[in-house]
Amino acid sequence: MEIAIECARAMRIIFTKLFNQSAKILIILIICVPFFTLGKNSNSTFHINDANQLASCLKRINHGDTIFISGKINLTNSKKIIPPIQIPEGVSIIGQDNAELIYEKYFPENKFNALFILNGPDITIADLTIRGPSGDIKDHDYKRRGSFCAIKVMSRNATIRNCHLFACDKWAIWGYYGEGLKILDNDIEGAAAEGYGYGIFITGIDYQVSNGKIYPEILIRGNYFNHCRVAIDGSGHIKKMIIRGNEFGP
Repeated sequence: MEIAIECARAMRIIFTKLFNQSAKILIILIICVPFFTLGKNSNSTFHINDANQLASCLKRINHGDTIFISGKINLTNSKKIIPPIQIPEGVSIIGQDNAELIYEKYFPENKFNALFILNGPDITIADLTIRGPSGDIKDHDYKRRGSFCAIKVMSRNATIRNCHLFACDKWAIWGYYGEGLKILDNDIEGAAAEGYGYGIFITGIDYQVSNGKIYPEILIRGNYFNHCRVAIDGSGHIKKMIIRGNEFGP
């Protein structure tokens, strides 16, 4: 009888230890698995309505994620967001409810920066208003004061769609590199700096085959340009650029 009692007690101790160990492992998995699954294709969504939320989100985004921005967000004096804002590959930034990002400072002329720099392939910016510091045709002092660009494209297959880019005095969109760039149905207004003032400026982009994939030509379609010194221009090695169905205001 005593032996049976001792055996039962030993078994209870063993099962208790095993249960406790299993519980610890389960807790660790619950905490850690989300971080491991937010990998290359996490397909997570983030809903943003202020600068602090955007700063936090930008530290966590991965390929396949979508950032939904709503409301009016002034980034000018944010201590957590200091442009240029680097966007990694495969991320989409989508505006909702008349979303508007405001940045009222200039970048040093020799830095060639922008509010957003698209640093990887397959990035989409859509349905968003970006308002820079100046759309004045008398904007003549960029060498001392600096200048502003909204979006600089540094990789392939980027899409900029249905955005309102206002008061981006140097370049609203600078396609520095990136086969397959699509600029569709945007309103571009107030690119007016003396010596610059380009709504869209394309440079250094080439049509090529890379890693067995063919990256298509640049497509600029359905955009409306208003109050720009130059609507569309470019330089460098551009082999094929389709410009179709755009409208040009005063």
